[in-house]
Amino acid sequence: MQRARLVAVTAVTLLPVACHEDRPTAPSGVATMTVSSPGAYGQAGVVQVVGPRAASPDLTVAETTTYQSIEGFGGAFNEQGWDALAALDEGGRQQALRLLFGAADGARFRFGRLPIGASDYALDDVPGDYAMKHFSIDRDRARLISYARAAVAVQPALRLWASAWTPPPWLKTNGAYDSGAMREDPEALAAYALYLARFVESYRTEGFTVQAVHVQNEPAQLTHYPSCLWTPELIRDFVRDHLGPIFAARHVPAEIWLGTLNTADPRYASVVLGDSLARRHVRGIGVQWSALAITADLAASYPDLPLMQTETVCGNHPCRYMDALSQVQDPTPAVRDLDALTTKASTKDGRTVRAFNPLSRNERMLFEVLLAGEHALHGFTNRDVRQKLGRTSYPLAPNEDRQPSQVTRLFRRLHAHGLIAKIPRSRRWRVSLAGRRTMSTAIKLREVAYPALFAATA
Repeated sequence: MQRARLVAVTAVTLLPVACHEDRPTAPSGVATMTVSSPGAYGQAGVVQVVGPRAASPDLTVAETTTYQSIEGFGGAFNEQGWDALAALDEGGRQQALRLLFGAADGARFRFGRLPIGASDYALDDVPGDYAMKHFSIDRDRARLISYARAAVAVQPALRLWASAWTPPPWLKTNGAYDSGAMREDPEALAAYALYLARFVESYRTEGFTVQAVHVQNEPAQLTHYPSCLWTPELIRDFVRDHLGPIFAARHVPAEIWLGTLNTADPRYASVVLGDSLARRHVRGIGVQWSALAITADLAASYPDLPLMQTETVCGNHPCRYMDALSQVQDPTPAVRDLDALTTKASTKDGRTVRAFNPLSRNERMLFEVLLAGEHALHGFTNRDVRQKLGRTSYPLAPNEDRQPSQVTRLFRRLHAHGLIAKIPRSRRWRVSLAGRRTMSTAIKLREVAYPALFAATA
């Protein structure tokens, strides 16, 4: 298996740690590692090698094993970011830019994400302008381009990529920036492909090379800010019949990436990349939020495509991307956890709960509801799950008064099996890391690995 190429669009802080080499007979001495601290970035630090491996080392270094290659880290450009930098004096602004993008100090970012349009505007807001005659990046020049230009001045090798949170509203089913779905008629799809091509071309006239375009930010989620729903089939058709051909015909110097995926539903990859004509246009996969649960599967299934974590959780949270990457070349935990679902489990108070049939149709519908991207940040309640299951063929109790207790029993089973966890001091629940891994594996086995079998037996 080829090693996965990985990119994380986030920042990390490197700290000195106690270290033990994985050598049972290693002599005492010192070893060097790169560490950072305030005012001293990327310095060669010294750690003590204590000799024979301790019973519980802080860190074990296996020098003979190589896993992924990480190409770099980065962040996102936006208008408010430039407003904040512009409020500084020139010296403060340059210091901030050096600490973000400089080759010697700070975060040393190598990637930058550009929005294609933003929260309250598109680059062509003229309804019916299918030829994009009114396409313009004039608004971008005021802040975004100034920000990107300042960053490139500090780091000339900065790699830029772009994604849209929404197409122009007139290309959507609801005619609005927020929520809605992409129109499926060929005229609209061709216009949107031209819109993305014009973005790359326009930025090139400003001196920037946009290296990659991701079709849609979070195509599986509708929100109260700019968003747009795309089915896997629509992304496949759009890439195969419109975006790929127009990029080729116009010699657009940007790659097409399948992203930014925010769902553990493996069909967003399998449907698009399973079509040979669409697949030939795709050069990478972008994942964020709930899609991090299937990172290992994506790396194993498409080893020739680089992976990028296109967003991360805001705040001081565990890095779920790194958790996901730890499984890239070891699928056994997911298989082991999946097998454990088929046996009974016990709750904390000693009660026994039923096993799951993780490959059944009903369990698949339940898992898909729990893995929905809109629950990734704030979790879900009994009512959230009832409402979403009610829009499926899941066998909820005919009497609506009994449905809350039915879902409560479901939560008890899910919790006993380690698939969900209670959010402290609230009535909300979240999917555990093991739950994301296990449920996404079940969905993949049913919908991707053996679809014919399950179509016949479900």
